[in-house]
Amino acid sequence: MDKNKILIIDDDKTILRILKDKCESQLKAEVITATTYKEAIKIILQNKAAIKVAVVDLNLPDATNGQLADYTLAKNIPTIVLTGMFDNDIKERLLYNDVLDYIQKDSQKSLSNAIKAVDRVLKNYETTILLVDDSKIQRELLKNLLISLKLNVLTAQNGKEALDIINDKTHNISLLLTDYNMPVMDGMELTLAVRELYDKDELGIIVLSSNENED
Repeated sequence: MDKNKILIIDDDKTILRILKDKCESQLKAEVITATTYKEAIKIILQNKAAIKVAVVDLNLPDATNGQLADYTLAKNIPTIVLTGMFDNDIKERLLYNDVLDYIQKDSQKSLSNAIKAVDRVLKNYETTILLVDDSKIQRELLKNLLISLKLNVLTAQNGKEALDIINDKTHNISLLLTDYNMPVMDGMELTLAVRELYDKDELGIIVLSSNENED
């Protein structure tokens, strides 16, 4: 099985080494590193399809205003920003453009937080969610949000359709995310039916309504 490939870009070679060592040892990943915008672009062009996630420093010698994060996002590479600078305008722009996390390099803990963020993204690639909602618009909005997090998403428009998908057993579904009020079979009826088949450790369930409930 091929290792997950992570791209880390930072002009601080000490931070680069720490992140690389931790990703390799803790996450068993293959890590590619760069210290400049130019070097990173070259690596991305050669490896874009294989890169699962990028950890990007905003302030590089040849790109001081977050241009590299803009580039990785434009290439649909899940991006975590790790930076020693704070610019609220840049932060808001990147968060709006779906950067997954924005971490300040202000302590040793920030590097641990970056590793945890990378780990979450890698796990998302292996996680399948079943999204159930009778509203097509709401279903598509939530689906796109979950896909942006690199989660695998199946959809159904009511509880009965969702139950058919679950009973098919060809999908390794980790989480059921369902609306409460639906025709044919509502969220509570679906929850009760699923709990006859799977316990909480096997399949998590979140029921969405005006008051969110988690089972």
